[in-house]
Amino acid sequence: MESENNILIVLANKDFRDEEYNIPEAIYKENGIGIKVAAADPNDCIGTGGTIISPDLTFDQVNEDQFDAIMFVGGLGVERYFADESAIGLAKQFYQDKRIVSAICWAPVILAKAGIVSGKRVTGSSDSKNDLVAAGGNYTGAEVEIDSNIITGNGPEASEKFAQTVTDAIIK
Repeated sequence: MESENNILIVLANKDFRDEEYNIPEAIYKENGIGIKVAAADPNDCIGTGGTIISPDLTFDQVNEDQFDAIMFVGGLGVERYFADESAIGLAKQFYQDKRIVSAICWAPVILAKAGIVSGKRVTGSSDSKNDLVAAGGNYTGAEVEIDSNIITGNGPEASEKFAQTVTDAIIK
């Protein structure tokens, strides 16, 4: 990758939230952050609004040393990753390596399943609240939360603020 700062964006192969990908992608590019997209399989990722993204990597091809941050995009399709050891493993590895771990909307549940939200201020869609609290997270319902190296956003309407917060943390 050519950029000094890089982010790995994780998409569901089906039913990710378009704006939770498109808005952050534009903000990252504006700020010179390199982007790679990962998914469970190499097939195109299709958003609920019709956005089609071809992943650059599958989970088994990710080398976290190439990235400053990881971002999990929400939408109903992300439920597939709640029991996916590879997706959960990426969240754990990035967290343990002190890299930025971010998730928006329904995707913070992946962080809960990874066991990394305990004692942290987190947000997400209202549907994610029970999972986040059960994992020991302090669910706030705020638009965006940042606690150590974890950044969470509560849904599509928070996409711009969420992406700017992630950008600021990467570029710091």
